Amino acid sequence: MSDVLKEEQETLKNECEQEEIKPNEIIYNDYSLEELNSIRDSIEQMSKGNQVEVLKILNNKNCIINENKYGIHINLSGLDHSIIEEIKKFINYVTVQENTLNQVEKIKENYKNKYFTKDNKEISCNNTKKEKNVQKSKLQY
Repeated sequence: MSDVLKEEQETLKNECEQEEIKPNEIIYNDYSLEELNSIRDSIEQMSKGNQVEVLKILNNKNCIINENKYGIHINLSGLDHSIIEEIKKFINYVTVQENTLNQVEKIKENYKNKYFTKDNKEISCNNTKKEKNVQKSKLQY
């Protein structure tokens, strides 16, 4: 089996050299190898829950899924254009969601540091007392 695979790789390499095509420039279903690698990397970096959602997309489309003790493997180059587009939309959704959550967490942390830390409360209370004293003194004169 490995001999057949080596022969196919060698044949592909020879064809690329004859046509002066770099392996990264080969197009699979309207996607370059670089785009497919980018999709793969994005999926690998996702949380397990989001990876399961990608698997559900593939499972609903009756894609060939190979599983062994090292994980689940899918040949992206053999997928239909519409399936890859759906995966790309999901990747974009997850990215936007994570960015939004990170922004909200930063805002929340700023509020927490500004209003709920003990040092800031003391400073705030002291400033409020000083302002009241200044206002009283202005009223007395």
